[in-house]
Amino acid sequence: MHTAVTVGFRPVSYPVNEVDGSVILFAVLLDGTLERNVNVPFFTSSGTATETGNQLVQSIGYIHTYIHTYIHTYIHIFYLYYIYIFVFMSAPMDYRGNTQTLQFTPSISQHNVSVTIINDAIVEGPENFFGNLMGTAGLVMAAPSLATITISEDTSDRKLYEFCCCCCWFT
Repeated sequence: MHTAVTVGFRPVSYPVNEVDGSVILFAVLLDGTLERNVNVPFFTSSGTATETGNQLVQSIGYIHTYIHTYIHTYIHIFYLYYIYIFVFMSAPMDYRGNTQTLQFTPSISQHNVSVTIINDAIVEGPENFFGNLMGTAGLVMAAPSLATITISEDTSDRKLYEFCCCCCWFT
């Protein structure tokens, strides 16, 4: 006899700091008994946080070309070049997306899913993204079937921001 099983996240809220480097989500069998293997798709999705993307490479190329053209004319742009590259390299990235299939078996009732957190240099305040589980046949998903990850700011970002502002002011 096959009984319905419930899979979800415990806990459903995960606070993490940018400097932590990763967050571990716990996908667990919450109720029922597995009599066979069950595959559960997992994926991340963005809230206010931004997943890594290719637009970064295009932005860096444009900024590098622009600054390289004017570096001989305006010496203060030379100093700003390093600040812009540092800031724009990390600006659009808060976490590295993750998609995988979690296999629950009669002997495996929990999966630890790691998601990489990227320590950017932009002062943005708290941001969030989600870990999602999708149901399959014979599986009941806990409501909600997502975990919320809230990324808090690295305290040194404020100092970098203040440093950049001072450099721009005096050049």
